[in-house]
Amino acid sequence: MSDDEATPESDPAADAAAAGFSHLQAAALELISAGRSFLDAADTAIRTDESMSKVVDTLAGLGREVIARATAAGDGAPAADHDTDDDGYQGIDIDG
Repeated sequence: MSDDEATPESDPAADAAAAGFSHLQAAALELISAGRSFLDAADTAIRTDESMSKVVDTLAGLGREVIARATAAGDGAPAADHDTDDDGYQGIDIDG
């Protein structure tokens, strides 16, 4: 065999890069598959009136809970360390 016909040696960096690319490609395909599954489930939920009703009821309940907790947390007055101007602007003292 002459010098012109020498076989290329294995490049560890290239091998690692190829393996990394292979893993990233497999992960991307799994992500696409998971996305399709999620979209299929969302499509079924949207097309089913009972499922949509449950989603709307759940979101409405969540909204009511947020409002109830926010109302119970205070009377709407600014905290003592906040300054409120007459124009409604509420500044926060960051100097301590």
